[in-house]
Amino acid sequence: GIGGAFDADTGIANTGALLVVTQDNGSTNRILIDCGHTCGAQLHALGMTYADIDAVLVTHNHGDHIDGLETLGYKSLFLHKRKVSVYAHQTVLDETWKALKPKMGILQVTAQGAINTQMDTYFDPRPVVQATDDLCPGVSAEFVEVSHVQGMPCYGIIIRFDSGISMFWSGDCTFDPKSPILAGSNPGDIIFHDCAM
Repeated sequence: GIGGAFDADTGIANTGALLVVTQDNGSTNRILIDCGHTCGAQLHALGMTYADIDAVLVTHNHGDHIDGLETLGYKSLFLHKRKVSVYAHQTVLDETWKALKPKMGILQVTAQGAINTQMDTYFDPRPVVQATDDLCPGVSAEFVEVSHVQGMPCYGIIIRFDSGISMFWSGDCTFDPKSPILAGSNPGDIIFHDCAM
């Protein structure tokens, strides 16, 4: 993605990224960083679908970062018969389900009945307090709290590779002198920082 929340109607994708990790044995892991409402179209443009996604890392709960999870969840449940892992800080996972529940919280299973659902009906939720090393072999992630909108939990992500290279995804953080980008720490060898005009 190269755009922001207000770019979808101009044909520019929401902010997000697809991390493709190829293992020595030739297998591939595909990890989304955020999943906004333009994500399906972005994947289609790359010749992929939601079926190709192994995991999603969620930074925060604005629609341009999570609205694509509705389609991903339904397609995973009904078409692909599997649950995609969703990694986020527990507060972000809780807020993500609060945002999705009005659309996905009741599932019509027969013409006569429906059931109440939870996030784990559609996904494999993976709460991350600080770090995880099970994204895929050779790749770990650390979620770092950043400032975005007052009262909304938001996390940047440091992704580390066994090769020693690391990258930092800012997750919509605003200017903050205490931010991992500016506070003198080294959040990554490569930094992807959201910028909007």
